[in-house]
Amino acid sequence: MPGGWRIAATGEFSGGNQNDLVLQHTDGSVAFWIMNGTTVLQKPVPYKIPTDWSIVGADDFNRDGQVDIVLQRTDGSVAFWLMKGTRIIEGREVPYKVPAGWQIIGTGNFNGDDHADIVLQNSDGAVAFWFLEGTRIVSGIEPYKLPPGWQIRACGDYDSDRNTDLVLSHEDGSVAIWLLDGTAIKAGSIVARLDDPGWEVTGPR
Repeated sequence: MPGGWRIAATGEFSGGNQNDLVLQHTDGSVAFWIMNGTTVLQKPVPYKIPTDWSIVGADDFNRDGQVDIVLQRTDGSVAFWLMKGTRIIEGREVPYKVPAGWQIIGTGNFNGDDHADIVLQNSDGAVAFWFLEGTRIVSGIEPYKLPPGWQIRACGDYDSDRNTDLVLSHEDGSVAIWLLDGTAIKAGSIVARLDDPGWEVTGPR
């Protein structure tokens, strides 16, 4: 990956039943890598956003079968790009903010209602879930707190039970998976260790 770029989200943006990558550059440029497995087929760069906005997740928020993108601003503002493939149909800044100290980490279905929800983590390790209907917050809970040194890195269904699970990494390089039932932790285990400090888990997200 060229310097200045980071993987910001993953999702099926090309309609090919393959997970594609969304990248963001430090200058605000946004790129989509259209994938075939692990092979990059295309590298379109259609957009540029202000540098105080970050892409923080991707999911189908309006339930039209298309993966959408959620963004967070440094002041806590939240916006959604409602997408058709890699084309923005509507950009929507919503009338709520992420509180200071919190960061949107990823998305998934955490209450079983088939609406995409959002998971957040505080700098003190607290974890919260926003339950959404479309782009509107219906409710939220803050059920637990991560031990020091741990960070949520990705969301995905890792035991095929149709519940979104969490991938975490520790500052010592350990990688763990929490298997969830809704927001309740069913099981957790360390599954790998990144011995090279230059690597980090970035997706799926």
